[in-house]
Amino acid sequence: FSLVRHHLLDPVAALMEARRVRAPGGLVLVADFDRHDKEELREHPGARLGIDRATLADWLRQAGFAPGDISAQAASRGLTLLLAEAAKR
Repeated sequence: FSLVRHHLLDPVAALMEARRVRAPGGLVLVADFDRHDKEELREHPGARLGIDRATLADWLRQAGFAPGDISAQAASRGLTLLLAEAAKR
């Protein structure tokens, strides 16, 4: 999942579908922006401006994954990109 979360009405349901098609122990990788306040990047009313690590880890657990490392990388425009790896339980 690379920068798609803001397009999803139900991110947990999308992650559950990714889990369904994974073999036992299979991985899912998620790349998305950390929480920010850059309103100009909001694509539609109600869209989240990034996601914090704790919420991302919670969504992965709810979908049946065991979250691993969630690292942060500097991105352009003063944003931070979260990179998460999780294995199918």
